[in-house]
Amino acid sequence: MGYLTVLVAFASCAIFAVHCTWAGNKDLSQIISKNLARNRLSAKLLESPLNESAIDAITDSLPFDLPKSVKQFYLTINGIADASFNGTLTLKETWIIPGYYILSLQDAVETYNQLVESNKMADDTEQENRYNPDWFPVFASGAGDYYIVDSKDGTVYLFMKDVDTPDKPDYASLEDMLKDHAEDWSRGLIHEDKENMIYSVREMSQIELEESQEVSPEYRQKRRVARHGGRGRRPTRRRRPNHRTPILRFPCQLMPAICNNIYTAIRVNRKPTSLTRTTNRSRINANRRAACGHVVRRPGFSCDEYPFASTLQGGRGSRAVLVPARENNRQGGILAGFYRRNNIKNGGRYRQAYS
Repeated sequence: MGYLTVLVAFASCAIFAVHCTWAGNKDLSQIISKNLARNRLSAKLLESPLNESAIDAITDSLPFDLPKSVKQFYLTINGIADASFNGTLTLKETWIIPGYYILSLQDAVETYNQLVESNKMADDTEQENRYNPDWFPVFASGAGDYYIVDSKDGTVYLFMKDVDTPDKPDYASLEDMLKDHAEDWSRGLIHEDKENMIYSVREMSQIELEESQEVSPEYRQKRRVARHGGRGRRPTRRRRPNHRTPILRFPCQLMPAICNNIYTAIRVNRKPTSLTRTTNRSRINANRRAACGHVVRRPGFSCDEYPFASTLQGGRGSRAVLVPARENNRQGGILAGFYRRNNIKNGGRYRQAYS
């Protein structure tokens, strides 16, 4: 399959008008063609398109009808099957857009069930109940993040494992998402470095812009002191409240692989226990790619990194290992809930327990 499958699928569309009326076909074709032009496995490993009866059979257990755009997507091309991750492929080799690969429909259904299951476990821990059961995953990072399509209205959300549940869509439709990424490819805004890592120049520029506009807590404190001190007078000293730094602890009996990674990162690799949160999603995406891109993917597992991608200490140099996907989904809910309960905003600090 793979390489020839992709070429035949789009050739048949062009010649026989098979599913060519779908608005996303042209942009999906361009994204795949750009990956093929760079000899990327992300396109070569794509499975054959599915027919309608196969799609109906695979999605029969879902509590909703598959969104029309998603059905058209899988009629055009299937994703990368879990079986292709045979212990030799790294995540970065499978990404067809920066940081994400296409789930095969079979794996998308399995991933959906795991994410919904993680919600059911929320009552047993301090995990946040975050995943909307109306959402269906189509693209995956291999590290607990997904582009999902709302089954009710077809909008697309970026669901990240350790970020607050999105309250508004990132794209109006799957077609709009594909168009956006196809334009980045066609305009030369997707770069590939010497290590075969692809990234968006536009996203990196957005990170720099957003972070330049963020004011550090220390700078805000200096401004506050200067404002209240007034005209060179020494500001009145006030007793500082005795706020303790929040400490994050995971239920290690439920996620031993996650806890082992954190413990090893801190005790062996000397990674910090004092962490600073970032809510910049572009930065989190970039951190996750830098940390997990070199990890070899295996079915049923996903990449876990420490320090977390949602911290300023995360990114390149983090300790990244494979952990059971269920543990990773649960960890994201616990971390997001910890941020919310302790009111840890952008720039907020906390400590990670490791014993």
